[in-house]
Amino acid sequence: MISEKIKKYKREWQKNWRLENPQKQRNQQRKDAVLYKQRHPEKVKERVKIAVRNWRKNNPEKVKAHRKVYSAVRNGTLIKEPCFCGETKVQAHHYDYSKPLDVEWLCKDHHVLADKQMREVIHRL
Repeated sequence: MISEKIKKYKREWQKNWRLENPQKQRNQQRKDAVLYKQRHPEKVKERVKIAVRNWRKNNPEKVKAHRKVYSAVRNGTLIKEPCFCGETKVQAHHYDYSKPLDVEWLCKDHHVLADKQMREVIHRL
């Protein structure tokens, strides 16, 4: 049995190591996540399903806007345009979900940046 003193020392060492090596810590977490997904695919699938269901329940306006864009693209009333960087594989970005067909077409990288900037603006308010 490990003594409390050793446990405390180990916890302190791990805490310091994480603080001193944040990139190694992130890399290890990613490796652990990949291994977990490989070992427990059904659990991961179920968790994702639950998370998506909860997100849809909590964001009905966004879901409605996404569906309208999908339908409009499918029936041809909304045409995908290239991102301003020239990338043709694009995603619809909404600045205002109350105007579901008023979108800007962005590549994945620029879409992530735009969403991040919007969150920062909202957080400052």
